[in-house]
Amino acid sequence: MTYKTTGHIIPGMETMAKTPRGEEKRRLLLARGAVMLMEKGYHGTGIQEVVDSVKVPKGSFYNYFDSKEHFAREVIRFSAALTMDELDAQLARDDVEALQLIAECFERQGCHCEESEFREGCIFGNLAAEVAESSEVCRHAAAEAMEAMGRKYRDVLARGQREGTVRSDVSAGELAELLVNAWEGAVLRMKVVKSKRPLEQVVGLLMGKFFRPADER
Repeated sequence: MTYKTTGHIIPGMETMAKTPRGEEKRRLLLARGAVMLMEKGYHGTGIQEVVDSVKVPKGSFYNYFDSKEHFAREVIRFSAALTMDELDAQLARDDVEALQLIAECFERQGCHCEESEFREGCIFGNLAAEVAESSEVCRHAAAEAMEAMGRKYRDVLARGQREGTVRSDVSAGELAELLVNAWEGAVLRMKVVKSKRPLEQVVGLLMGKFFRPADER
């Protein structure tokens, strides 16, 4: 998913007061790293820049992370945990049709992208596209995050199948994989064309037609 980082709103900051001091520093580095890696990418983000931005000595950084690659992997995992919590909150309602829940979730994320003038996107996809070939640990972490995202959508789609509002001739797992693939592609296209139109097309075609039972298409 995306982060609303415009204005330097750092995800995860609200929970830091509840953590031990050492863990608080680690989370602060991860939270700031998530913002900077989203904005500047892996190669455009320097460790010195990260520690300076949160006023943590560079030596402290290496108390928590062995290398920049290790740091990026932990940023992906940190971001994934926040994203899963966000999806849990957004998709938990059982009084709203499954496809409508997913459509609303996508719309919120599209608005976040629009607010950042489409400079941001999905941190998992961004980093995977940049370092998947050169960093196996980051590629693996991004793959795990996308798979976890897919499982959240699979569960909602399976509920829709049981209720008869989602087509059942294709498994919920396959539909969820298609949804994640479409999301990642739409985020990239939004950044290119500077418009929410690609995501709106995904929502309209998948949630409005393809994912529906045959008699509703």
